[in-house]
Amino acid sequence: MRRKSVCLCGYIRLIVNSLILKVKDLLKRENNNFDLLRIICASAVMIGHSYRLNPVSGEDDIVYRLLGFTYSSALAVKVFFCISGLLVTDSIMRRRSMLAFAVSRIFRVFPALLFVVVVTAFIIGPLVSILPAKEYFRNSQVYMYVFMNMLMHTQHFLPGVFETLPWAHYVNSPLWTLRIEVKCYLGLLLFYFFTGPRKWLLNAVAGIIILDAVFHLGYIGVSHTTELSLLPFSFALGMILALNKEFININGYLVLTCILATAAVWQVQHINEIMFITSFCMLLLWLSGFAVVRKLEIRYDISYGVYVWGFVVQQIVYMVVGTQNIYLYMLECLFITYIIAWLSFILVEQRAIGIGQRLNKRIRSTFDGVIGILLVRVNDKGDK
Repeated sequence: MRRKSVCLCGYIRLIVNSLILKVKDLLKRENNNFDLLRIICASAVMIGHSYRLNPVSGEDDIVYRLLGFTYSSALAVKVFFCISGLLVTDSIMRRRSMLAFAVSRIFRVFPALLFVVVVTAFIIGPLVSILPAKEYFRNSQVYMYVFMNMLMHTQHFLPGVFETLPWAHYVNSPLWTLRIEVKCYLGLLLFYFFTGPRKWLLNAVAGIIILDAVFHLGYIGVSHTTELSLLPFSFALGMILALNKEFININGYLVLTCILATAAVWQVQHINEIMFITSFCMLLLWLSGFAVVRKLEIRYDISYGVYVWGFVVQQIVYMVVGTQNIYLYMLECLFITYIIAWLSFILVEQRAIGIGQRLNKRIRSTFDGVIGILLVRVNDKGDK
């Protein structure tokens, strides 16, 4: 028995020590496979929605069955926000340009969003609506759907579209999270405007967001459901990792510590979900750096396309086929969505990203924040 326990400890040590990277090294493109991770998360969002879009008696989301406080779609979105917080915070800290940051985000988010809402409103909508085409296009809701969604004021409905389905009326439910994500970007820009690249101040901001979530204060991400309220927390978690990338190691010890902490608070409602999200994000970031994962090269980052198109495809498939085996339904929807997402990336996203990159090459400004300017002036007066 002693020999077996020694061998088991050896295997655990081997796994834990198999990859040790500082966050700054993990952020290097050759050291991670975040593209694959995002595609998996976007697919998990579709999988989680499948149980409501194609309800089958006795079938339920496996994450919800295991945990009871979240399901795969909500969990995957929180991972998205953590990765986003990590990457965009690192981006603005490296570039030190608010304008370059804004250009990058605008050309990454809005062209593909415009593509999906326009196609949905003006091509898919009239084809699937129970209303005649003339009546459909006379309805102002069609045009408001495009206008309001582009303003990040999510509108879920189109006249006569998907009215008889299990998830009735909803055209593209996941779009509501984009509003929260853009708010996180704007918040980061606002804080950077005042602080500049002063990590201790931005760490304090991220810490406040995390404390607000931990103590359930409700000042940030106010909602009766953690599906919304913990999204800023997840973004702030990524911020903390980016701001302290020289000091934080992503390794098995960190993951194991998070898992043990999660187990310790498992019976504490709300805190258990926060710790589980933290542990899950750390685990996925750690795994994304493994050589075997990095070798799964992703040529086209279709994750955003999968995210914004998946729900529409799922509604259409159910409308055409009706209730069917849940796993067959998932496979059909994922296959169709991957093709559309690939087209979205090739025709829209890739070109938009290219335009943003060309514009950013012309941006050379560095801004160190209002606080930085005031400190310089104070120091100058002191020197005099």
